[in-house]
Amino acid sequence: MNWMDIFYLDEQPKLEFYSKVFNTVEVDSTFYELPIKRVVESWGVENVPKFFILI
Repeated sequence: MNWMDIFYLDEQPKLEFYSKVFNTVEVDSTFYELPIKRVVESWGVENVPKFFILI
């Protein structure tokens, strides 16, 4: 069992669940290469609170 199995207990989208526990997340993969639009759209940012910061 890894940390993701412990933290993400249900089938809720990961970013949506994460945003209920933390108020920001750093997406370090964007430092190496800009993601394509389809990838960013798949993150589900429309389902996080307005105060949540995605950096």
